[in-house]
Amino acid sequence: DFFTGSQDEQAAEQMVLKYYKKHWKAGQKKRVELQEKHRIADEERRQRAEEQKKKDELEYQRLQEESSRAREVTDEEAAKIVAAKKARQSEEAADTSASSAAAVEEKKDDAPAEDAEDKEDDKEPPPLGNGGKTEKYTWTQTLSALEVYVHVRPGVKAKQIVCD
Repeated sequence: DFFTGSQDEQAAEQMVLKYYKKHWKAGQKKRVELQEKHRIADEERRQRAEEQKKKDELEYQRLQEESSRAREVTDEEAAKIVAAKKARQSEEAADTSASSAAAVEEKKDDAPAEDAEDKEDDKEPPPLGNGGKTEKYTWTQTLSALEVYVHVRPGVKAKQIVCD
C-alpha cells in the first residue's frame, strides 16, 4: 500500500507529481548542461580540424613548390639548354685564358667546393633494394615483392583514394 490514511483521493497523486516534477527539473538541467558541454567540444573539434586542414594545405603547397623546381623538357629545349651551357663555358674559358695562373689557383679552390655541392645533393640515399624514385612515387622491389609508395597531399583519407 503506497499511501494510507488519507482522506483525499488526490493526495497520493499530488505527492507523486510533486516529486516527479522535482526530478524532471533536475534531469532537464543535467540534459542542458550535457548539451552545452557537447556543443563546446564539437566547436573545439571543428576548430582543430580546420587548423589541421590549413596546416596540411600549406604543407601540400610547400611540397608542390619544391617538386615544381624540377621540370621535364623536350629534346629541343634540352638541346637549347646544352648549347647555352657550352656557350657560357666557352666564354668563361676565354676569360680565364687571360689570367691562366690565377685561373688555375681558382679552379683548384673551386673544385673541392663543387665536389662538396655534389655530395650535398647526393645526401639523400636511393631507395633500399632495387628501385627508384620519381616526382610522384618511390618504388622498391625484391624477387618476391614490389612496393610502391605514392605521395598524397596531407589530409587525404584512405576512403578517398581509388586504386585501379
